[in-house]
Amino acid sequence: MDQTKIELAYELVDEIKTSEDYKRYLDALNKVETNPEVQRLSKHFKEAEEKYNEAKQYGVHHPDLKQRQRQFQETKKILFEHPDVQDYKVREKTLQQKLDTVASKLASSISKRIKVNYNSGLPQIGGTSCKVEKA
Repeated sequence: MDQTKIELAYELVDEIKTSEDYKRYLDALNKVETNPEVQRLSKHFKEAEEKYNEAKQYGVHHPDLKQRQRQFQETKKILFEHPDVQDYKVREKTLQQKLDTVASKLASSISKRIKVNYNSGLPQIGGTSCKVEKA
């Protein structure tokens, strides 16, 4: 890859980093990282998750499996219902959708058969459907 293409890629990154969506994402991330209440809820969530995962290893034979599962679900719900976390998740999703669009456009401009993976874990061929087309 020649230097010009690398420079163009960096220009694209710089453009994304100066976008309002990226700035809003960083603001929301900063709020989540600096909010003591969110940090406390996050710590409780991680502790509950660890305990639940530990119990899951033994399956139905673990005496506290259901209790730990409920505790995990409750702490997750409380954390994700916090307004700062909700705002962060919305900003994160918006930015991710923009990045997915860029990746899809790049891939489809090269070939309709290039797979683009998104957060869902399911690849999309050509960025628009799972239909296979001749190159």
